[in-house]
Amino acid sequence: MPKPTFFNLPEDKRQRIVDLAIEEFATYGYRGASISRLVAAAGIAKGSFYQYFDDLDDLYRYLLHLGAEQKAQVLRSTPPPDPALSPFDTLRWMLRGSVGYEVTNPRLARIAYRALTGDGPSEAFVAEMRAALTGFYRDLLAKGIKHGHIDPGLDLDAAAFVLTSTLLPLSQYLLSRIDLEPEDLVRPDGPQTAAIEALLDGLLDILEYGMGSRSPRKDDSHG
Repeated sequence: MPKPTFFNLPEDKRQRIVDLAIEEFATYGYRGASISRLVAAAGIAKGSFYQYFDDLDDLYRYLLHLGAEQKAQVLRSTPPPDPALSPFDTLRWMLRGSVGYEVTNPRLARIAYRALTGDGPSEAFVAEMRAALTGFYRDLLAKGIKHGHIDPGLDLDAAAFVLTSTLLPLSQYLLSRIDLEPEDLVRPDGPQTAAIEALLDGLLDILEYGMGSRSPRKDDSHG
């Protein structure tokens, strides 16, 4: 995390460094990012950088933390469903908020996406991030079993792996399917809301009911 000297900077200078750092990592990835290029763009000495952060890794982890906090704020803007309901209701709530965040914060989202798909300080770091996400999905499915919404014979590890692999690139998939404007994903009355909801519902029907010949139970509203 940043050193106290970073937070003591004037807000506009601090924000400029953050914005340039986001641009650097979003453009070049972790392995291609350069402190020299960043400080040149910010108009500060390289020595000043080390007064604010321990190293490039420290800055990178701060941006991931910042992105997670901003994503959480988006999710908190709408109340989550009752945890006793189907985990797919929770997924629907989470996915809509996540897609809204990712499209309105594309550079931070790109950094996080790359961190989860191989571009990080080490293989262990990437594996740790993916394991945390997969663990979240596993816990969600386990709660679904507890409340009778998920088959108790389900292989939780395999199912959590499928969710992680499927949902990571969701925003890119939606953007490829619909001509979206960022605000359409965060405004409940946006002109593309119906199309977005239909795609999310279709995806979750596939996850919930599988690809067998039987049709989704239309009288079952995911509860």
